[in-house]
Amino acid sequence: MAQALALAAVIVLSFLAGPAPFLSACVAVILWLSASSPAERALAVTLPIAFLLALALGAFHFESPVQIVDLAMRDIEPLAMFLQQDLWWPRYLVAYPAILVTDHWGLRFADGFAYYCSAILPASAMVLLAALRLWRRMDELRAFAVGLGFAVLVAAIATQMNGRLIPAHIGIGVIILGLARIVMNGHVGIREGLLLAIGVVLSHMTTGTGLVAFAVLVAGVALIISLRIERSRMLGLLWVLSVLFGPLLFGDLLKNLDYYGGGFGAFVTMLDHGPGIFLRRQPWVVPLALFAVLVVLAVVWRFRARLAAIPRALWPEALAVPVTGVGGLYGFSTLSMGLPPLLILLMSAAVAWSSRPRAA
Repeated sequence: MAQALALAAVIVLSFLAGPAPFLSACVAVILWLSASSPAERALAVTLPIAFLLALALGAFHFESPVQIVDLAMRDIEPLAMFLQQDLWWPRYLVAYPAILVTDHWGLRFADGFAYYCSAILPASAMVLLAALRLWRRMDELRAFAVGLGFAVLVAAIATQMNGRLIPAHIGIGVIILGLARIVMNGHVGIREGLLLAIGVVLSHMTTGTGLVAFAVLVAGVALIISLRIERSRMLGLLWVLSVLFGPLLFGDLLKNLDYYGGGFGAFVTMLDHGPGIFLRRQPWVVPLALFAVLVVLAVVWRFRARLAAIPRALWPEALAVPVTGVGGLYGFSTLSMGLPPLLILLMSAAVAWSSRPRAA
């Protein structure tokens, strides 16, 4: 009861302080309630304050999504868009808190969206920490240090990207967290299903990020089925998620294909939107890329025993990197979806290295 009153007081006081403190306080409360250790609760307080100060000092410059601004100016309700199954409902729903803040405080949407993006950045670091802690138990001091390390990396990336990618990165992190929980626990529960569904919604900030996130989910399901973990329940969950989000993703894909000329030829033309443009403009890169793929496959086969020895909790992350890499050919934003799983793998390597016994 005392905790509930304290959290409510924090929300009320932050509301009186202004839109930026209010949004950061709301995220801090959510992170506090979802925390499972003293280190995570400490981070739930520290990180929102740190990111709010970073925004005030001009560290971030987030661009407002033009389409979201247009929908907001027409005063459209997200529930109406969902019921109509409009292709934009996930993006509008995710960005809607920024719209509410903008309307209530009479801000420019650019400012409200910037406050919102900086407020949710701590969630990205916390999701990565939660996924890493599935792999290895850490004492509270180390967990706090790792959380701060993730926050620094997330902040560095955020200085170089637009705001709409922040929810997308959180979404792919949530999907990986859900898959890793299933792999570690050997059980598919309601919590894991909700994590996967929430991750799909958050990640659908662009067509590319939404499609590649769902591809990671499907690849993760295939991995879980190959591990013989509750196959029927896992297939049932995939069927439910496909029914809920399949039409949305398929419609978005068709829209993009039409924009690039339609037909199967559009799959090639779409490469111009991302790193794949080098494959089209520089034909000599194609055989080089194929050779590189063969080399990578040969290396994977050569060291398959060592790769199989990677802890199971990190298998979803390891699988997500090549999936996002292939999807990233069609867009730089899509390619960036490989950053969260890559950060988890790099941090796990750093933690493992720092934990090795030192020679006397």
